[in-house]
Amino acid sequence: GHHWPSRTCYYKNLCFVNGTWNFLENDLYSFSPDDLRVSLGGMHYGTIYSWEPIVVKENLESFRSLPYRAGLYFLYMGYNGENVGHILGDELLPLYKGLLLFGLEHLASELHVIRYLNLDVPQGDCDHPRWKNQGRNYSESCQRHYKELPKLLTDHPVQTLRDSDRTSFCVSDVVAGIGYLTDHCWDHYLHGRKNVPDDPCNIGAANSIWQFRRYVLERFHLKTNRDDNRESIKVLLWQRSDGKRWPENTPELLESANQTIDRFNK
Repeated sequence: GHHWPSRTCYYKNLCFVNGTWNFLENDLYSFSPDDLRVSLGGMHYGTIYSWEPIVVKENLESFRSLPYRAGLYFLYMGYNGENVGHILGDELLPLYKGLLLFGLEHLASELHVIRYLNLDVPQGDCDHPRWKNQGRNYSESCQRHYKELPKLLTDHPVQTLRDSDRTSFCVSDVVAGIGYLTDHCWDHYLHGRKNVPDDPCNIGAANSIWQFRRYVLERFHLKTNRDDNRESIKVLLWQRSDGKRWPENTPELLESANQTIDRFNK
């Protein structure tokens, strides 16, 4: 059960019924709810993104009359949608990574994305009072971003679904679980200002980032003069003008980065 933050799962036969997600179990496998538990967002805020459907083993016929939605779906929770960088790195990128895990990246342009909204998770809800009471109306930029930026990934607009919605439907193919796929991940790093040994976040993720980049460029018929197979790497560090979020141990980080780059470039 403790592995749920790092899981990405492919679910068959999920039904949303008046605010509750139900997993329709078949005769081949038996699951407990914790077996199906994942994180619908990055692990920056710990367990608040925890999600698991109810396992339904009896009276399955009662679900057959519900509306059926065809296609491949990805269920997730948003993260600070007023910030373009967060939508790119903590929403669209991990959705693409999730498809890569199951060899489904060829369906990215046809993906149906459901942004699940929960009153306990204000970070994912543009209409939450948190965004409307900060001097300027962040919810306006948040709504605009969710309307435009997902076009980088899919032809379909993002669907929003609240846990309070009184609606019912079923989908046969759903991917969920991006806890360790987001750029923010489990933010012990404090935006890179802290080194956490043996933390698996983003380890080995470079190739998937390049694949996502290539996918977006090709999707919009843009050309790049750089090949994905890097023969050498460079690292760029920049400092905000207000001096915030600048690591105190910058010399040590630079030395470590240079040693890593030297090993790679040899």
